[in-house]
Amino acid sequence: MDISNKSLAFLLVAAMVLSLGGTILSLNKLGTIGATGMATGTDQGIANLSINGSTAVTFTVNSVEFGSGYTNDTDGNVGTVENCTIDTNGTNPSADNDCVGFNPNVPPFIIRNDGNQDSQLTISADKDSTAFFGSSNGGVYWFVEDNESNSCGTVNPATWTAISTGNIDACGGAAAFKYQDSTDSVKLHIKVDIPLDAPSGTKTTTITATSTV
Repeated sequence: MDISNKSLAFLLVAAMVLSLGGTILSLNKLGTIGATGMATGTDQGIANLSINGSTAVTFTVNSVEFGSGYTNDTDGNVGTVENCTIDTNGTNPSADNDCVGFNPNVPPFIIRNDGNQDSQLTISADKDSTAFFGSSNGGVYWFVEDNESNSCGTVNPATWTAISTGNIDACGGAAAFKYQDSTDSVKLHIKVDIPLDAPSGTKTTTITATSTV
C-alpha cells in the first residue's frame, strides 16, 4: 500500500528518537562501569656519581716566631755554656734570666687534614740542631699533640725529642690522622735551647708535613 509523506516523516522521527535514547542509555551504563582498557605502570630513574679519595694537609698556623734576642751570661763564668730555653708549650723567655729579647707566648704549628679520608701524617725538618744553630751546644726539639680530641691515633713523638731530617710518623700509622672537621688537626710544638756561643744571624728550619694513604 502507499505510505503518505506524513507517515514517512513520523516513522523517521520515531527512529531518531529510538536511536538517541539507545545512545543515552549506553552512555549511562558506561558511566557506572568506568573506563576500561587503560594501561598503568611505574618506572624509576637513577642519578649517581663517584667521589674519589683525596689527601691534603695544611699548616693553618705555618710559622713559629720566637723573635730576636740573645742568651745572657748570667753567672759571668766564661767556661760555662749557658742556654736560653723557650718553646711553644708555655716556657717563655720572660721567666729565664738567660733569655733577653725573645717573644713570649709563641703558639705552635697547627697541621690540619684537608682531605676526605683518614690518612698517615709524616713530618720532617730540613736541619738538625747542629745545622740550625751552627753550634753543637744548642738543641731544637719537637713533639706532637692533638689539637682536638683523638685527631691522631697515637701522637709521635709525644714528648720533647730532637728534630729529625728523616720522616717521622706523627700519628701512628695509616688511616690514623682523622679528616672529619671536628677532629682533624694536631699541634706541632717547637722548643729551642739557644747556646751562649750560637753564632749571630737568623736561624731557620723548614718543617714538611706529608699526608698519604
